[in-house]
Amino acid sequence: MHSLLCFFLLGFSCASTTEVILSVDTSRMYAYTGDYFLSVAIGISFIRHNRSGFDVSSPRFVNLAKHLSPAVFRMGGALEDYVVFNSSGGGSDRPRPPKADSYLQEWQWDIINDFSNKVGWNLIFGLNALLRYPNGSWDSTNAAKLLNYTASKNYSVAWELGNEPKSFPKNETVEPEQMAKDFLVLKDMINSLPHLGHFPVRLAGPDDIHKLEYYERFLKALGDRIDAATSHEYYENGRTAKVEDFTNPRLLDSLKVYLNRATQIAANYAPSAQVWLGETSSAYGGGAPNLSDAFVAGNMWLDKLGLAALRNISVVCRQAYIGGKYALLNSSFYPFPDYYTSVLFKRLVGPKVLRVDDEDGRIVRYYAHCSLESRGSVVIYVMNLGNDTANLQLPSNLIGGPIDIYVLTPGSGGLTSKEILLNGKLLTLENDDLPSLKPITMRAGNRVNLPSKTYGFFVVHASVPACME
Repeated sequence: MHSLLCFFLLGFSCASTTEVILSVDTSRMYAYTGDYFLSVAIGISFIRHNRSGFDVSSPRFVNLAKHLSPAVFRMGGALEDYVVFNSSGGGSDRPRPPKADSYLQEWQWDIINDFSNKVGWNLIFGLNALLRYPNGSWDSTNAAKLLNYTASKNYSVAWELGNEPKSFPKNETVEPEQMAKDFLVLKDMINSLPHLGHFPVRLAGPDDIHKLEYYERFLKALGDRIDAATSHEYYENGRTAKVEDFTNPRLLDSLKVYLNRATQIAANYAPSAQVWLGETSSAYGGGAPNLSDAFVAGNMWLDKLGLAALRNISVVCRQAYIGGKYALLNSSFYPFPDYYTSVLFKRLVGPKVLRVDDEDGRIVRYYAHCSLESRGSVVIYVMNLGNDTANLQLPSNLIGGPIDIYVLTPGSGGLTSKEILLNGKLLTLENDDLPSLKPITMRAGNRVNLPSKTYGFFVVHASVPACME
């Protein structure tokens, strides 16, 4: 007898449903992400006016960061190429770069590193690539001072050089072949300081964006002498984004073309390097107001994680933990919906990826991994973009065991709500920390329902071969 869970208690009806037969290959692992797959980024703009940028004395800020560990903590952005390290505590040892108004002070660097160590994040920092000699080569003098200071403090840091170099001002253009030479200089500097850290990735780049021409030329010139090939991806312009875009299968599918190209280029020229989305979110330009930080953004976020996992992407750095309209936390460090979704992903979803059907145009989109918490079990995360409840039929190889159900729905305001409910319960902080994120457990069954315009996680307890090792 089929067991069907309809969320009547949550206020959803099963009257209008769409049948969806899930297909998951549990015979073997299809792809692998790694422990740092879902990661975070923060822009470096906080250092202006000698601010720390975040209140590391806030228990709320620190507690919420810990729940996303382990993670890569990428610090960079547009300002990184206009920042110099001040190793003396006073004036800079050289003129500021063009348009720059910022120094990175020792005390700020100490705060950044102390924070990342405290919460279990692995810092990767973007160095200024616009410090140039007259012949066009990179002037590494200031970077050397930062690296030496970092080594003297025994901080564990990985490094990038330049942010979106294709977008540098026209009078400051750095060709990808020259940038590759500059990376070799930086690599030699890093190798000369073996105590800079234990994180497997020590050098990443080029942080290209859009059509990946710069990325390809850079990797072709540099080859396997980089640890991670990085690019930045956003679906659309935050100033023109509309709510319906966030549930548009065609827009979501566009990411596949980008990821396929990024991974193929890396395979051709740097086959030993990891492939990262080094900075990514829903919409560029700081995000889409009242959309990128709303419930509806979870569709893009979960779908991006699913598509990236299927393509062996090792790290997806969410822009941003704080700052902008796409942040996970607001300016008072209270979570937006994507924060809670990210925490559930970190807790439930393991690095072993199982093969699913990811054909174009899917209204009900789903991805499957081995469970992080339960050996042999499978977690399936599903986004229902349609107007009907999705009646999800589990594959025969996943029928018989209990199912832990985490259905996420919007608060008042619908898709643009800044609130999120888990199984009908509004999620709010308790004593500056997360509330309990408990599932509804169905003893056994072969069907579960997911309401229209919602998403969720389903942990199917089983003993599938791919997840037993």
